[in-house]
Amino acid sequence: MDLREQVRSDILKFFAEKFKIYEKDINDEQNLYGTEIDSFEFLTLIVGLEEICQAHSLKVDVEELVADGDISIKNLLNRIFQNNSFS
Repeated sequence: MDLREQVRSDILKFFAEKFKIYEKDINDEQNLYGTEIDSFEFLTLIVGLEEICQAHSLKVDVEELVADGDISIKNLLNRIFQNNSFS
């Protein structure tokens, strides 16, 4: 499994554990939230994504990552990996 797939898998596990949003119920382009997310959920989201990125040694400004509210697996992965270069 390559790094992108590992991070994707970790993000999906995180959403399943914390928000009860499961891979079978979504596709990668679907926004994982409607237009409303409360501050506790947002904080949980930020902390969880930071932990995932740190676990894989990825440098990401997570608040900027989710700032526009478009929280889909595809966009999260694209934003995470556009900010990191691999040799």
